[in-house]
Amino acid sequence: MIPCIYDSIASNKYVICVCCNKKWGVFDSNLKSIVPIKYEIFNKDDINFDQRPVLVCKNGYYGILNINISKPNDMSSWNGELKHISEIVPCVYNALYNEYGMEIEPHTVNSYFLNRIYFVNKDNETLHCYKYKLQKNEEVNSLPTYTTIKVKEFVCESFKIVDGCFMCTNRDISTITVRDTQLSIQLDGKGPTKIISLPQGNKHLLQIGKDLLAFENGKLIESIKNVELRENQGMVYGLRKDGKYAIYTPEFVLCTPFEYDSLSINCIIVL
Repeated sequence: MIPCIYDSIASNKYVICVCCNKKWGVFDSNLKSIVPIKYEIFNKDDINFDQRPVLVCKNGYYGILNINISKPNDMSSWNGELKHISEIVPCVYNALYNEYGMEIEPHTVNSYFLNRIYFVNKDNETLHCYKYKLQKNEEVNSLPTYTTIKVKEFVCESFKIVDGCFMCTNRDISTITVRDTQLSIQLDGKGPTKIISLPQGNKHLLQIGKDLLAFENGKLIESIKNVELRENQGMVYGLRKDGKYAIYTPEFVLCTPFEYDSLSINCIIVL
């Protein structure tokens, strides 16, 4: 019934899945091809294969495939009807990245975390990045189908998450997104170690090594070199420079000169 040309065959009550040279396809019980043998599938869940989108590779390019095969009325029969098949993320991307900006191998990706994958086209030093969100669409008397929504699209040389904030770098200029505000700064290969949003909401602090940068409405307003930052739960800030401390308000306004030899450890928490 089935020629001896396949490396692997798996079946359930409704369909027969075949694999040849690491590429999968699907036949119905009458051996009619309903999914062509062209998809390399990663992290396939055998139990829910016909219910959840899967990460696939076609001709060396990655995407997400949604296959919906209905349950027949007669559960004793094998005939499952193909209701829907589509590349809800087209197979046009040559790399996968995680949310920390690191390229990942497809077999390490869990299908439950497809919303966290960045689909990328690498071109020399440039990354063309796209992020999709899965959307589940319920159907009456049938299995659910899925679609995707493109939620992010950008071009960069590198990107990563820093202190919970998204940072994208192009030509040594890094743009950090803090809530609805974007902070752009030339980092010279260094990354911020801490990002603080001040209570007023339009001011932010970036700690980069021993340097502290203050932003207001996305613009750099102050740069303090070679200082040590101390914070008391956002209520007051202490800065140590050249062996002396100064006190800053919660909105990072200087209220004392650098004249104190020490600050009480009971009030100030060293970060």
